[in-house]
Amino acid sequence: MTTKIGVTGYNGLLGSYLVKQLRNSQYSVTELEYENILNNSSYEVLQELDVVIHCAALTNVDRCELHQDDSYRANVKLTKCLIDQFKGRIIYISSTGVYGEYKNTPYTEGDEVKPTTIHHTHKLISEQEILKDPNNLVVRTGWLFDPGSDKGFISAIKKEVLNKDVITSSIYQVGNPTSVSTLVDCLEFCLNKNIIGTINCVNQGVATRYDYVKRIVDLISDGKIVKPSPKANFVRPAPVSSNESAVNYRLETEFGYYTRHWFDALSTLMSRN
Repeated sequence: MTTKIGVTGYNGLLGSYLVKQLRNSQYSVTELEYENILNNSSYEVLQELDVVIHCAALTNVDRCELHQDDSYRANVKLTKCLIDQFKGRIIYISSTGVYGEYKNTPYTEGDEVKPTTIHHTHKLISEQEILKDPNNLVVRTGWLFDPGSDKGFISAIKKEVLNKDVITSSIYQVGNPTSVSTLVDCLEFCLNKNIIGTINCVNQGVATRYDYVKRIVDLISDGKIVKPSPKANFVRPAPVSSNESAVNYRLETEFGYYTRHWFDALSTLMSRN
């Protein structure tokens, strides 16, 4: 029997890729409307599904800090409304940013969570709601990229390359650049293995924002300069952790599942687009 999967956030960087790949893999996919879930009019549609992959969120961390009601609505209320209407299995996409600021080495799933921003606090509240059902799964991921999309980080860097002589980026924040294709492959694996609880899913390797930006710029331009930004120039409304890096401890030790290094994944995917 074909598994019937609903996807929230289907227009986003992750959701649009996920819908396409799931359909290519012969799953039955339903695109779930954000507002219909919030106004409780998705009940009948949801009852036809086996699994919902919940990608929808307000991901602009600074906007969440400045507009906390908007963040709560998109990142907590939406999740609670989904849970109220759907009693099947939910896979929730979260962020390694929920771990917080207290380590200078990559986080594992067993580490405490001490989020430093409103966005990540709201993501954590949603995680806790999702995990009240032991059949559900939370997937914490890193800095997502898709070179083939006109959304997201790489698209923004391409615009900077066109409009600026010199690009600056922070050497004070580290994380895991993670391809959307890596995450989607992992989600399919989790579906097939019926993995529950909490996992990290990131590409291997830790990078500074500067490392990440410089590699993108090197791949799309001929000698465009990237410089480290002084810390004073990198003040943001949201007190984002300087360390959002993680390792896929559960995927590797429990399931023997390994992802590619971010540098290799980025270089390969950029060469195709």
